[in-house]
Amino acid sequence: MDLKNSALHEAMQKNLGESTSWEDRRKMTRAIFDQIKANIYGNIFPSTGAGAGWKNRVSGKEQPGIYAEPDMLIGEVDAWHGSPHKFEKFAMSKIGTGEGAQAFGHGLYFTNEKDIAKHYAEKLSRPKFPSRQEINSEIKTFDESKLKKAYDRIDMDIEGAPRSADDLIEILNDFGDDFYYHEVADAAGIGMKSGGNNLYKTKLWEGKQETLLDWDKPVGFKQRKTIRTQLENEGINIVPDKGIGVSGRFNDEGLYRLLYDPENYNGKVSGANLYSHLSDKLSYLNRAKTGKYDINPQKAASDFLNKSGIDGIRYPVGSLSGGGKGYNYVVFDEEAIKIEEEYNRLGKLLGK
Repeated sequence: MDLKNSALHEAMQKNLGESTSWEDRRKMTRAIFDQIKANIYGNIFPSTGAGAGWKNRVSGKEQPGIYAEPDMLIGEVDAWHGSPHKFEKFAMSKIGTGEGAQAFGHGLYFTNEKDIAKHYAEKLSRPKFPSRQEINSEIKTFDESKLKKAYDRIDMDIEGAPRSADDLIEILNDFGDDFYYHEVADAAGIGMKSGGNNLYKTKLWEGKQETLLDWDKPVGFKQRKTIRTQLENEGINIVPDKGIGVSGRFNDEGLYRLLYDPENYNGKVSGANLYSHLSDKLSYLNRAKTGKYDINPQKAASDFLNKSGIDGIRYPVGSLSGGGKGYNYVVFDEEAIKIEEEYNRLGKLLGK
């Protein structure tokens, strides 16, 4: 910045030359502050008039500034996925059948660190008891001998206790404790189950320069803009009813500030916070429409971001454990995943 020929220099000369009163010093400070903000934020925070800054942003005149990071375009990604299941194609409908945790958003999880994928394949393939649903299905096939063993194992000494499979299932459901399920499973010879320990080498977003939401970093100007456009296209209003500082709708102010007014957002302007606000907003809108909390908020947020042109989420390896290098990825569209190689638990390449 050329200080000598700048508006900042002119403001300083003017105010210092006229007076050193408290009021003029206040004006000088404001002029300096406005000039600094104009240079940093791209003239989007004028101080003239109440609410002038946010009105400019609402009207779509926001200019790139300190939060104007470029879209995170990285091209196709070579990544790994560990699973207890064997399959030929990834499917969004199978989410939850692996580890189940969706700590970084709803989607299919991958990593560019092969050892991490191997860890999850081994972890998810360790022997474990069948689920309650699986045990209940087995109980329905019990003969009289297995039913007696099961009742004896849970010490059902109630006089005239029923001996049918359906009644046993009802009793187990009433107890609501895994201990009794495991006792019945053991008595009936239902053994521990092991997964398949499969490792998949994949190509993500082949032939495409994808846009990803960085979980732990500021959300760039272009990404905020494309999300705002999608909100408008879907008729979702997040502008607070009563102006800045007062929200007339659930969580609107946080989401509004993050998308339109990041310098005044109370928190880190990160992909994680954006995803959280968006999930809450979409859940609230669904409840207002249906009267029920009958959607998965994270799934709704991922679907929305996918429609807005954001293909997935990227977060650093070790975000939870604190160790490791590289990145993990959350993919919103199953069609963006190509399986290149599959390995079994012995490390043997399959299908070749």
